[in-house]
Amino acid sequence: MSAERRRSDRLLLRVPLHVSWLEGTLRVECHGHTTSVNRHGARVQVSRPLPDGATVRMVNTVSNREADFQVVGLVSPLTGEGGVYGLAGPMANRWSQPDPEDEEITWAGEEFWGVHFPPPDPEGAADAVATIECRSCHTLAEANLTLVEADVIETAGMLSLPCEVCNRLTPWGLAKKTPVATDTPPEPGIEQTPMSRRHTRVSLKLPALIRRYTGEVEITHTDDVSKGGFAFTSEKDYYVGEGLMVACPYSGGDRNIEVQGQIARRQAIPGTENKAYGVKYPGSEP
Repeated sequence: MSAERRRSDRLLLRVPLHVSWLEGTLRVECHGHTTSVNRHGARVQVSRPLPDGATVRMVNTVSNREADFQVVGLVSPLTGEGGVYGLAGPMANRWSQPDPEDEEITWAGEEFWGVHFPPPDPEGAADAVATIECRSCHTLAEANLTLVEADVIETAGMLSLPCEVCNRLTPWGLAKKTPVATDTPPEPGIEQTPMSRRHTRVSLKLPALIRRYTGEVEITHTDDVSKGGFAFTSEKDYYVGEGLMVACPYSGGDRNIEVQGQIARRQAIPGTENKAYGVKYPGSEP
């Protein structure tokens, strides 16, 4: 689904909320508010982290309406003030959608938010189909992404979904496209490399900060850098497509400027627990 279409389906609306969920036998509560809503759910800013994939009870403190929502994932990094999550509404499950021409339809969240969403364009429904990959076992699956899921995977790069092979909740990301085979011969005099790159890499070790959306931080050094990103080595498990906040070079003080990055490459280093990673900046290649 195109970014333009998603923006047109999203309504900027601030609704104060009371959010609660169970952690074992303990009920946890916090306050929050929406930053935007759509027919499938909302972006919700809350004062504390929410568990991945959990069902949370939300109370619209203006109307006192209550409904259960599912945590899809973070759409911005956690801070000391909490985080912004994509939450799927009570009718956002992947069952077949009813006929959009049915005037009796009540779209997800309409009663809870107190707004009316126009039915989706049937001709645009196929735009939300994506091939996704379990980053743990590399199983591929075709998924009809809701607006909330598309929002999360576009920003954080990962969705927490159940995997039938792993038999647990695992991180899923967009599958890489397979290069299209061609019979066109290479142009004479042009060297063909298996991985042509837009930016020249420079072997340079710089201190770098890697911050996950969940708040986990690693201080490391680059293996090489370019205008489009950098490479680093780590024992930690990062996933291809995962969104990060990075500072490179990192000074160790409070005056670092963190920018968005994304894991573009992961390769195991034989004989060690380390993996080599490539980070790219938005719109660039590492």
